[in-house]
Amino acid sequence: MVRVSRAAALVAASLVGCGGGGVSADGFGPDPDFASLDARLSTPTGTLSVTAVDAAVSALDVVQSSALSVDALARVTPSHTTCEALGHRDATGTCACPGGGSFAYDFSELTGGAHASGIATLRMKLSRCTIGDRVLDGEQFALRDGDTSSALTAQVTVTRANVAVDVVVWRDGRAGDKAAWARAIASDGAIVVGGLPAATRDPADRSVLVKDRRTTWTCSVNDAGLRCSSTSGTSSQERDGKP
Repeated sequence: MVRVSRAAALVAASLVGCGGGGVSADGFGPDPDFASLDARLSTPTGTLSVTAVDAAVSALDVVQSSALSVDALARVTPSHTTCEALGHRDATGTCACPGGGSFAYDFSELTGGAHASGIATLRMKLSRCTIGDRVLDGEQFALRDGDTSSALTAQVTVTRANVAVDVVVWRDGRAGDKAAWARAIASDGAIVVGGLPAATRDPADRSVLVKDRRTTWTCSVNDAGLRCSSTSGTSSQERDGKP
């Protein structure tokens, strides 16, 4: 497997801080510090990269999909899932991913184990979870206050065509922001992708905002590559890396 950067995993691992303790006995954790995610992740350090944008969009799709979002699956009805554990409403369990691999989940805080504040933490661990031609490994977390998801984050490695990119996704609804953002590690640093709620993005051209260290781009992502524009000009990148 080709890594975008040897330091990428270490950088991404340092981005999601602890919220209280280390890894739990069941393999989940450490829980993220939701309050500091935006401050620590929203500043880009790298330049525009089709590989990083593609990985970021894939990660954003996962955390906002009905099939693999930790928040959505905690709400799923038994008749709308093929996972036996979710169908039985088990508080913890393991399910198969659409194209292979699996995910484990822990929704136990929704069933009597929530914190005194009434806010529950939902947890998911992805293991070689395959969706189309992409493979994801990592974790998702969400805060649930009653029926409302107040914040979410995911730390995943997205692999496509033997290239792996580390991505951190976050959304803090407590601040009134309904859009999710993703920080992807490119070869020369990190870029920030997102800013558009899922319902406003056209699946045909995958329009997203991309922030690099120079400017903010509006980009169209498709199978051919990346087409971007900003106040400073335009940029195009094919998937093979050629401009």
